[in-house]
Amino acid sequence: MTAKPATLCAALWILAAASAAPQNGQLSLGGTVTNSATGEPVEHALVQILHYVPPQAVTPGQRPVPPPPFVARAFTDSGGGFRFTGLAAGNYLISAQKPQFTADPNSPNNTVELSGSTPDVKLKLSPLAVITGKVMDQDGQPLWDASVVAVSVQVVDGLRQTTNDRTVSTDDRGMFRLWNLQPGRYFLKAAGYGGGTHAYVGDNLPQFFGDRGFAPAYLGGGKKLDSATALEIGPGSETHADLKVQIEPAHAVRGVLGNFVPHRTVRFELLQNGESLPASPVSVNSETGRFEIQSVVNGGYILHATQDDATADVPVNMSGTDLEGLAPTLLPGVDLKVVTLDSSPPAEPASSGEQPPMRLFCTVALHPADGRSNLPLPMSRPGANGEGTIHGVTAGLYRAAPSCFGGHIQSAMLGSQDLLLNPMVKIDAGGEPPAIQIAAMRGGGTIAGKLTLEKPEKPDNLTVLIVPQFAESTGPQESPVMDFSEEGSGLMFSFANLAPGAYTVYAFAGREQLEFRNSKFLQTLTGGVSVQVENNAEKNITLTEVIR
Repeated sequence: MTAKPATLCAALWILAAASAAPQNGQLSLGGTVTNSATGEPVEHALVQILHYVPPQAVTPGQRPVPPPPFVARAFTDSGGGFRFTGLAAGNYLISAQKPQFTADPNSPNNTVELSGSTPDVKLKLSPLAVITGKVMDQDGQPLWDASVVAVSVQVVDGLRQTTNDRTVSTDDRGMFRLWNLQPGRYFLKAAGYGGGTHAYVGDNLPQFFGDRGFAPAYLGGGKKLDSATALEIGPGSETHADLKVQIEPAHAVRGVLGNFVPHRTVRFELLQNGESLPASPVSVNSETGRFEIQSVVNGGYILHATQDDATADVPVNMSGTDLEGLAPTLLPGVDLKVVTLDSSPPAEPASSGEQPPMRLFCTVALHPADGRSNLPLPMSRPGANGEGTIHGVTAGLYRAAPSCFGGHIQSAMLGSQDLLLNPMVKIDAGGEPPAIQIAAMRGGGTIAGKLTLEKPEKPDNLTVLIVPQFAESTGPQESPVMDFSEEGSGLMFSFANLAPGAYTVYAFAGREQLEFRNSKFLQTLTGGVSVQVENNAEKNITLTEVIR
């Protein structure tokens, strides 16, 4: 049941009173919350202030323990105003929130230094957006119960990853409404018919009408994300976009899951061309694991099933008829060991008073590369003896991303596979993969530098990318630019523990589209500054060009 506004407000007031440590100051802090799109006041927004109290004096020899932070909350009035009283001097973090709004991305960090009463703090909230439209077939007829997905794209560790931000179904008129979307860039996809997964027992198999279906289609008519038309939506906007699909004959996929645990949830996906497609509608016998997937159009797929921490993959080739007798076996994930071998020359014993050398350890992250959705990024945890383990890796294709702290990688091997030349790793369910062995050396070179901008304005989210010009490497690295001056003359960056060799350095405004693990993206780069890195040496450079 959804709480009524008055009940919710009362609950939040109780929470605010319980969370706030008392203060005995004489200062006040107030201001207004406004809509960033319209400038109008935002009523009933929840404003929170947070103040960290310095540690109290303790008995000599004891470690000071900081007291809990002071927290207070208040709701804005009809004019968007708020006010806190009885505050002590100090720095306060202040924020506002309200359903159907999000923090304004263009607002500065809301830190208030309270040395006297401050009545005019300005906070902004951005209203969430809406996309509406209609799904039609090739004859212009509306499709009801079609799943429509708003897909956003993020770049994680230089790789493009998609997120299904919201999914809705069309009504009897073929209309859809995607609401409460963060402002930004989206791709719309008609993903297939709805229906979800239905569990049953005995012979009560749910009946679906799955003899017709359609392949997923993006806005603009493309079948893949690369050929889709993007939508840019602003705060509080309502954007209209229609989707067209090609209805064609469809068939069923039937089989029985091996190692099925009765009465436990199973999730099905169809993987095709690096994307996850909805397997829907699906019926699963909760006692036997027998399943049936309807409305599957012709084409080649990988059927991916998940139950708890066990997975199963089986190829599916639809060619004009139902597919019977599949027997995918659910198997638990495997443990992948990571071993760090320190190939550094023997270190001389540290003299009295010197700090011991930094510990050298390496980790490996696995990034799913076959389109499976809702997967975490497994990463090894370094152990005391230089060994780590990535636990419960499910079957599939991954890109291995090794990295080291306190040194640089010389080699990374998975059996006979050189991960620096070919980072793609295939994990089979129930198998015993060999350990990843990383040879690393302490130290390395450093690239440090600054940005000197010709224009007075400084772009937001400046970042620097270094691209190695030798094959056997862990690939490009990026790092944000640190600003140490208000005038923009102190824009600094640094990369440490680099393998010796040649690098090219670029500066970018923003990292949202920085797909530096994509070879096609790297081929588009021009300019840059060339640097030859040497071991245990620092190279200082200056960048004057920003790629936008």
